[in-house]
Amino acid sequence: MLKKQDVISAQKAILVMARKEQQYFDQLPVNAKPSFVDIAHDQAIEMDVEYCHGKYLRAVQNLEERIVLRQRQIAAWTETFVAQPAYALKWSSDVFDQAADLDVCQLMLVQLVSSGPEGLVEEAQKRALQGARYPSRSTSVTANLIETEVVSAFAKFAEDFRY
Repeated sequence: MLKKQDVISAQKAILVMARKEQQYFDQLPVNAKPSFVDIAHDQAIEMDVEYCHGKYLRAVQNLEERIVLRQRQIAAWTETFVAQPAYALKWSSDVFDQAADLDVCQLMLVQLVSSGPEGLVEEAQKRALQGARYPSRSTSVTANLIETEVVSAFAKFAEDFRY
């Protein structure tokens, strides 16, 4: 997960690079010198594109890794269920969380790849808030449990991917 410190470090790197280039351009004749602002702006654009591209790739990779992890966890639980159904069901609360996270990650990965990162976190926040505001009221305990876990998975997604 990307942190504010990474953004601040990138901004500092831009300024350091711009200052070094400014020192180089100070040695040039006056009519050949670009301004410090022009240099910093050009480098900020280049760094911003690289930063956003890297952030996008990390988000895709993170989602793919989470999907594989959740699939493995659910497969392990399924093996336990086949061997000892009553025991597996007794301790199945984790599998609800894993299944909900798997569904949300798959949905968000499809949206990320097809539409890009714009609005992705906002969509997850919107769904989490809708789920909190209008909770499932089914007569089925398991339906209510999985819906609660889906809302939680959207909230976790929004928190993990907001930077």
